[in-house]
Amino acid sequence: MGTIIVTKNIAASADRAWAALADFGNIANFHPGLSGSHLLDGSAANGVGAERRCDIKDGNYLVERVRDWHEGQSYTIDIIESSMPVRRATATLSVKPIDAHHSQAAMVVDMTMKFGLLGKVMEVLMARSAMRRTMVGILDGLGTFAGAAVTTPAGAGTLIAASA
Repeated sequence: MGTIIVTKNIAASADRAWAALADFGNIANFHPGLSGSHLLDGSAANGVGAERRCDIKDGNYLVERVRDWHEGQSYTIDIIESSMPVRRATATLSVKPIDAHHSQAAMVVDMTMKFGLLGKVMEVLMARSAMRRTMVGILDGLGTFAGAAVTTPAGAGTLIAASA
């Protein structure tokens, strides 16, 4: 699938947005596609090695492990188990301040589908656009959950880059 990058300017301080992101087991608080999420038994609450399960509203699930953690700024996860046709996937969620009351949230996803040629066709026909919509929804949800509505001037701060 290649790499997809989505950014959003949100009306919440970077500290508030980071607090929501750092509550690693509870991403369902702001991820609109999830019916629930929780830390796995024995997992740290956050940081490198923390693991969570995400239950998707369509009945699928993901198990994710933190591979990289920069306190107050970003983390990167690997999907280590999934009921979806994903061979490999990583995602980075980050936040940086714009001013005292606004921040820029970003999500970078790199994913490869299973099933060889069929997976590549699925990717072109469905997966890329679905992933972009999901990523925008996650960042919108983060902005709302962190305390305010997402503020995005027309044409600014939505999809900034996508490559196959």
